[in-house]
Amino acid sequence: MTLPIRAFIKIMLVATALLACIPQAFAERSVHYTGIFKTMHSNHAFANTTFDALFYPAAHVLRYTTTWPTTSSPVTAVLVNSPLAKPHSGTTERITANSLTGSVLLTAEQESTLQQNQLSLTLSTKTFPHGAAKVLLTH
Repeated sequence: MTLPIRAFIKIMLVATALLACIPQAFAERSVHYTGIFKTMHSNHAFANTTFDALFYPAAHVLRYTTTWPTTSSPVTAVLVNSPLAKPHSGTTERITANSLTGSVLLTAEQESTLQQNQLSLTLSTKTFPHGAAKVLLTH
């Protein structure tokens, strides 16, 4: 027994309309975070530095971009601080004269810390390779 063509087309149109009403997939949802800076070496070069991040819960990924004035020392790495583990760096995806973009895969502990607005990152520069400033992420 086969469906007539008209019935098949109606079923496909209804199915398409229903699919159009479904919200975005959970993997595409994100939470925006900004950074509050604390310099580590009496270094005031981070006064006009910005840090923006998007956290993708389904993928456990934090994507970030930091920008700084062209007159200050450029950021060379971003380290994720964790209370129970050694800091680990994210993957740098793009670096320019005054910005760095990257991402990092977070552990369950780091995700929990992030959701409580307690996750901090360390920004390293050529002058201070072990940390020039800490960034506390908040949303």
